[in-house]
Amino acid sequence: MKKIEFIYQYPIKGFPGEKLDVVKLRANEGLPEDRKYALSNGQFKVNENGHWSPCQAFQRMTIRPDLSMFKLERDEGQLQLITPSGKPLKIEVEGISTELLSDTFGSDTVIHHAASGQGYWDHKDASISIINLSTIEEISKRLGQFINPLRFRANLYIRSEPWSEFNWVGKKLLVGNCELNIIRPIDRCSTTSVDPNTGTRDMNMPDLLSRHFGHIFCGVYAKVSKGGYIKANNKIGIGHSIKDSELTASVGQSTSPRSSDWPRLITVKKIVRETENICSIWLHDPFIKLGTFNDYKPGMYIRLHGLSNSNVWRCYTVSKIKEDEFRITVKRDEGLGSQAIHNLIPNEKVLMSGPFGNATIRKSSDSIFLLSAGIGITPSVSKLQGLIDMCYDKPIQLIHVARSRQDIALWDEVTKLSQQLPHIKLSLYLTKEKLSTSTFIAGRPNLQEISKEIELTGSDLHICGPVQFTKIISNLLTDKSRLFVDTFFTPVTEIKLRKIKKSDPIKVILARSNITKYWNSEDGTLLEFAEANGVTVSSHCRAGICNACACKIISGSTTRVLGSDSVDQLDTLLCCSVPNDTVVLDI
Repeated sequence: MKKIEFIYQYPIKGFPGEKLDVVKLRANEGLPEDRKYALSNGQFKVNENGHWSPCQAFQRMTIRPDLSMFKLERDEGQLQLITPSGKPLKIEVEGISTELLSDTFGSDTVIHHAASGQGYWDHKDASISIINLSTIEEISKRLGQFINPLRFRANLYIRSEPWSEFNWVGKKLLVGNCELNIIRPIDRCSTTSVDPNTGTRDMNMPDLLSRHFGHIFCGVYAKVSKGGYIKANNKIGIGHSIKDSELTASVGQSTSPRSSDWPRLITVKKIVRETENICSIWLHDPFIKLGTFNDYKPGMYIRLHGLSNSNVWRCYTVSKIKEDEFRITVKRDEGLGSQAIHNLIPNEKVLMSGPFGNATIRKSSDSIFLLSAGIGITPSVSKLQGLIDMCYDKPIQLIHVARSRQDIALWDEVTKLSQQLPHIKLSLYLTKEKLSTSTFIAGRPNLQEISKEIELTGSDLHICGPVQFTKIISNLLTDKSRLFVDTFFTPVTEIKLRKIKKSDPIKVILARSNITKYWNSEDGTLLEFAEANGVTVSSHCRAGICNACACKIISGSTTRVLGSDSVDQLDTLLCCSVPNDTVVLDI
């Protein structure tokens, strides 16, 4: 049974909430006192007259995890904070500043009061947040430890099937005599990494969500479309779809994650058996009208989630797009993900996010070399179609390696597509065959000779295949700038931020903000450095996962404190990078 378990509002943004038994909701408003007040941090301008301002302008747990250790009390109707040391701090009208306020939060701190009917929510349009307790229990089970639901600071804590809340996006939630329009899933930031009982970061929640479930979303946002009273234990019903215009507006919010990142239900439309162990699945994305594939480029991949009772997720390259459907081609192996994909049937629903990936083709390339093995042929197929679409008229070589004729998938499609490209050479190698024919070469290609040819011609190399195959050819190349290998993020990918090493001060120039400052290791990541200097940067996960803080490097370089010690010279992720030398960033 779907029902409301708890109701919470958070009168002061970033601080503990208060539990309610019943509340009256009004159309287009949040809970009556939710985020009604906020304490500025002095780093960003707060809009006047109580108008909505971005979260970076306020004290919040992302920067100060100890805020959860304050207590919220009401003294004869007067709202007050009790500091961890037991001192009361009255929350009065906007602009009031006290010695205790300055001592606790800094001299630039001011109390702000939101306009009537509004709150200082994280997003201007997201007035109600909803968390499914069954989903939190599923996360706890997967992590092997208790996860306090209050980490997620929701307004409504509901009970339903685990992860079913993602299915409600674009629909009405019926509670009592109220109607709530579910406008998008919630991407989680590092605030959820804070233990509300201790005020310390005891885990990296975005990291753990991404590692175990393949995305950083948990819960959904809603807007009140019909007001009324709601209370704990109210049953919940799922109503009809909301207007497309409201979902479009949700996607268009400047603070919203990209619609392509949203976990969403898609439908299996058709299954085509390519070989005994390889099948192609055609899928329909109902949110494609919202632009989920607007930024798609050949070579990108999608993620499918919840592929077994263990919530297995896997990445699959999009091998073809046709109108509002797309295709993935998957080989059956011993893995749970592969087995689940091969057991799908038409009209079945599956949870998806994406497309993702950077290993895409460039029209400016002087020549292109596509090298694949096994099921790695799938990006080559999509890239050939992309080259046709961009009228590419420069040299192309495509080499594919398979075991035998029985293991080849999509080769007929490759051959057909190649007929539309004027300067292409195809080579098919079959490693288990003894004798070559006019259509294939028996044996393995000489990867050393291939690497020499690639460097001699200055070709862009796009490679996809087994790890060892990819590693060998990658190690043979001296010019890595022309190498395009899409390394899928997987459950075992290392995404823990390393401790920042001590260093001498490094000059950092934020070009568009006209700021030049010296970075010290104590300043943290470049995202933290930019925010401390009053620059608002788009960011979500703060764990090197969502790419929201991706930034162009104008000159200089940065070093990742995530995964391998890689140096970035073209683009960087601000949330997990530090300057390597004097650097100019396009922010």
